[in-house]
Amino acid sequence: MRSKRLKLALAIVVILLLIFSPFIYEAISVLYFTNHSIRKNFDSVQIGASRETVIAKLGVPDKQDTKFHLGQYEGFEQEYARAEKSGSKYYLFWYGEIDMVYVVGFNDKNRVIIKSRGGT
Repeated sequence: MRSKRLKLALAIVVILLLIFSPFIYEAISVLYFTNHSIRKNFDSVQIGASRETVIAKLGVPDKQDTKFHLGQYEGFEQEYARAEKSGSKYYLFWYGEIDMVYVVGFNDKNRVIIKSRGGT
């Protein structure tokens, strides 16, 4: 009888782990892989700020490119349209979180003219 209860308990634990594993993974991802300083400091970046000021706040960027992009286009069409209209000469990118991209666009004087964030 005790063996049956143990097997039943083990089966319940396995089923619960299978059901809740995506939530557990997400919680661990947010706690472990999230760079909270980028999220917090990104909000403080002001239009007109210098490249040096932005890097001092957000750290060394993960990428620089002349093209704007977020984790995906769908759902962020307005951000892509804003970037297109901004006239940015280049963008700096930070991948501070899983599925989250922080982007700052600069003019030819290395001043912020747009900032955006998005993901999947």
